[in-house]
Amino acid sequence: GEVKNDKASIAHIPLGAWVAFSLRMALGEEAGEPYELTLTCEGKKLFSGRLPKKDAAFQTLERLVLFGQEQVRGRFYVDGLELTVK
Repeated sequence: GEVKNDKASIAHIPLGAWVAFSLRMALGEEAGEPYELTLTCEGKKLFSGRLPKKDAAFQTLERLVLFGQEQVRGRFYVDGLELTVK
């Protein structure tokens, strides 16, 4: 499958692969900063970079939503979810 930022593809995930997503973002007064995203599949980095936030007014994290717009039938399995506040 494709991982996209807006309409641009940033990584391709092989079907059936387990992928680790690491997401770091500033909240509160530093909310306008870009966020950092790293995608790793079987020890290989598929993507690592800073992406702009859509809305600088986003300052608090109230929920985590995972969804997919697959072109083929698929499933998400979430394992080892960790939320750390620093």
